[in-house]
Amino acid sequence: MSEKNGKDATYMEQFGAAFQKIRQNIEAECPEAEDLQLYLAAKLSGKKRRALARHLDLCPVCFEVFQRLKEAEESSHDTEIAAAWRQAEKDLDARIYPWLQQTATQHPGLAKRIWLTVRAAFSFVTQPLRWKPPMVRRAAYAGIMLAGLLAIVYGYAFFSRPPYLALARIEPEKLGAIRSAGIETDVLREGLQLLDSGHYSEAIQKLQIYLNTHPDHFQASFSLGIAYLLDARQQLPGLLYGFSSEKVKNGITWLNRAMEQAGENDFYLEDCLWYLGKAYLMLNEPQRARSYFAKILEIRRPNLMRKAAAREMLARLNAMARL
Repeated sequence: MSEKNGKDATYMEQFGAAFQKIRQNIEAECPEAEDLQLYLAAKLSGKKRRALARHLDLCPVCFEVFQRLKEAEESSHDTEIAAAWRQAEKDLDARIYPWLQQTATQHPGLAKRIWLTVRAAFSFVTQPLRWKPPMVRRAAYAGIMLAGLLAIVYGYAFFSRPPYLALARIEPEKLGAIRSAGIETDVLREGLQLLDSGHYSEAIQKLQIYLNTHPDHFQASFSLGIAYLLDARQQLPGLLYGFSSEKVKNGITWLNRAMEQAGENDFYLEDCLWYLGKAYLMLNEPQRARSYFAKILEIRRPNLMRKAAAREMLARLNAMARL
C-alpha cells in the first residue's frame, strides 16, 4: 500500500464517522425549493433565515441551487437596467472624449485625471445596482436617474447663464425708508412693505393701483421699477441663472418715468441711473449699461452715494470687455 493510501486510510479512520454524521445532518436539513425562494426574497423569519444561511455554508448542493436561483432573479430584473447603463456609458464616452482631447492638448495630464475621476464616480454610483436586493436596487436606480436629471438641469442652467449675470444682480433694499417723498396712503405703504418683504408680484399690484391715481409720484414709480427687476430673477433652488426680459423691460419703463419725475434731485437721479444700468446688464447690453454708470460720474454734486460703486462697475465692465 502506498504512503498516500495509507494516510487516506488513517484520515478516514479518524474522521470518517464525523463526516458521515455531518453528511446525514445536512441531507436531513436540506430546505425545500420554496424556502430557498423565500430566503432569496428576504421573506424568511430571523431564526429560520439564520439556520438556512448556516446550511448554505455547509451544503454545496443547496448552495449551487441557490446561486442559480439568484442569477435567474437578478437577470430577470436587471436586463433592462444593465442595457440602459451600458448605453449611458457609451453616451458619456461620446460626449466627454472630444472635450478631453481638446483639454489634453492644452493641459497635458489633466484630461487623464478628469476622465479617471469621471469613470470612478460613474462606477461608484452604479455599484448599488450590482449587489443590492431587487427592491433596493430598483430604488437606487430611480435615485440615480433623478440625481442625473437634476445634474443635467442644473448644469444646463449654470453653463447657459448670461456673461454679466454676476454684475447684474441687485440686492433688495429697504426702499420704504430711503429717500421717501412721503407715504400718504395705505395702498402705497402696503406696496412698499410687500417689496421690502420680498413679495414682488404682490408689491407690483399694489404700486400700480396707487400709480393709477398718483401717476407723478417718484417713490411709487421708482419702487415699481425695482419690484419688476427683482421679480425678473429666474432661479432654481440655490442657483440664479437668468432674468425675464419682459419684466426687466417693464422695470426700465418705470425707472425712466421715475427719472423724469426726479427733476433736479441728484440723489433720486443717481438711483435711477444705477438701476437702469443694472437692468441693461440683465438684458446683456453692456454698452447701454456702461452709459448709465458713466452718467452717475458726470453728476457734479458731491457726496453722491453711488459714485464709487459706479466707478468700480465701469472698471469691471472694461476689464471684461478686454478679455
